[in-house]
Amino acid sequence: MIPTLTAGNVELTPFSLIDAPLVQLYAGDPEIARTTLNVPHPYPDGAAEKWIASHLPQYLDQRNVVFAIRSRAGELYGAINLALDLPNGLGELGYWVGRQFWGRGYCTEAAQTVVDYAFASYPLNKVSARHLSGNAASGRVMERAGMIREGILREHVIKNGVPCDVVVFGILRDEIEGKSENNFSQPIQFRQTRNLPVDEVIALYRANGWSAAEKPELAEALRGSHSIVSAWDGDRLIGLANALSDGCLVVYYPHLLVLPEYQRRGIGSELMRLLMARYEGFHQHIIVADGGATEFYRKCGFDRAGRTESMWIYQGNEH
Repeated sequence: MIPTLTAGNVELTPFSLIDAPLVQLYAGDPEIARTTLNVPHPYPDGAAEKWIASHLPQYLDQRNVVFAIRSRAGELYGAINLALDLPNGLGELGYWVGRQFWGRGYCTEAAQTVVDYAFASYPLNKVSARHLSGNAASGRVMERAGMIREGILREHVIKNGVPCDVVVFGILRDEIEGKSENNFSQPIQFRQTRNLPVDEVIALYRANGWSAAEKPELAEALRGSHSIVSAWDGDRLIGLANALSDGCLVVYYPHLLVLPEYQRRGIGSELMRLLMARYEGFHQHIIVADGGATEFYRKCGFDRAGRTESMWIYQGNEH
């Protein structure tokens, strides 16, 4: 039987035929069809039932593994699948979530979990994923799952009669297993310095899709931090974290970034450990976590702040 996986705030389970009406409702949204490669619009009657009925045979034939993305209480959010090409050691991710659930990190948590499942359960050398060039949010999911952008297939598909570029991401078994002192030019070094190369700082922020990369004040703002810890592979800046604090009671951690090709190797955890150690015993440690990063920050010791809600005045567009 198709397994059930736990993925942070969501669970990945087999679909049931009773999910068919919601599948048709969510996947039938024109925005889902517009932003995905294979979901049709209009979504035909009976297609959801036929699609769900195909999951178990495909799983048993080791051709495709399809999971429902659900809340811990069982509410359906969307779908994620791992298409298998075992003779070539390849897997490919595909996913969608209902539009009302966008921006909450559910797809990121699901993708990270399925990538781990893929390499743990099948003799794969590589897992890839693709997205339409206009769907930057899907690319961020792939990056947060540890994938590296490999290139663009120009005008590779026809969408609504228009040729569209497709962006390709991938991750290798060696990278997910983090063999990885051999993948680094030398052991990673962590430094507490404010003298960071501006061009490398901007490249780090751009690689993570942060709008702060376009702010001319970025370097000055970082130098004004109460603390900064950075990670280096040789002479290359690969990550940083900073803190703002009154120096006595309260500390806020606004930025933690690691280059996508170095993510999921423990670098972010070490950056946070070193930074938080300076503020041990403080009354309040604060962080505003993206939905897909909440499980990571729980492992760092954070928890949801009671019944509070985050509020801000923000000029970026990546959240």
